[in-house]
Amino acid sequence: ITIQINPLPNIQATDSLDPCAGTEVRLDASGGVRYQWTGPGGFSSAVANPVISNINAGQAGLYRVTAASDSGCINRDSTWITVRPAVNLVVSASQSICEGDNVQLNAAGGSQYRWEPAAGLSNATIANPIASPAETTLYTTYASNAAGCTDTGQVNVTVWKRPVANAGPDLWTINGASIQLQGSASGSD
Repeated sequence: ITIQINPLPNIQATDSLDPCAGTEVRLDASGGVRYQWTGPGGFSSAVANPVISNINAGQAGLYRVTAASDSGCINRDSTWITVRPAVNLVVSASQSICEGDNVQLNAAGGSQYRWEPAAGLSNATIANPIASPAETTLYTTYASNAAGCTDTGQVNVTVWKRPVANAGPDLWTINGASIQLQGSASGSD
C-alpha cells in the first residue's frame, strides 16, 4: 500500500491593515487554488483578492481565509483590519467678491490644513484664511487628522472687476441750452 501525503497549501494572507474609513481595502491571499474569506459583519468572499469598498468602523476586526490545494488539503491564515477615523471635511460655499475685497474661507473637520494656491491667502496652513485674490480662483484645501487620514475640499472665489466710470470732460453751457454729456462706463455684467 502506498500512502501519498500531500502538503498543506502554503497560504499567505495580507499583513494587518489600518485603512481610513471610507476607503477601499483589498485583501490578498496566495498559495491555494480555492479560497474562502470570512470577517466581521457577515463578510464572506470566495475569491483570493476580495475588495471591501467604503470600509467603516463596523468592518474592523479579524479576517480569516481558508485556502485549498488541488489535492483538497486546506490551510488557514488571517489578517487584522483596524479602521482609522476619516476626516469629515466641511468647507464654505463658493463666494463672490469685488476686485480688491476679501472673504474668509472656512474649513472644519481636520486638525491640519493646507490651501492651494497660497497666492492671495493670509495664511495657507490654517482652517480659516482670508482670501484676497486678484482674479477668480479655485482654492483647494487638503485636510488631515491625528489618525493620518486626509480629505480635500474646494471653494471657488469669483472676483468681479470693479466698473470704471468716466463722467467725461467738464462742460459749460448757458442757462436753458441743452448739452450732450460725454460720459462712459466699462466693466463686466
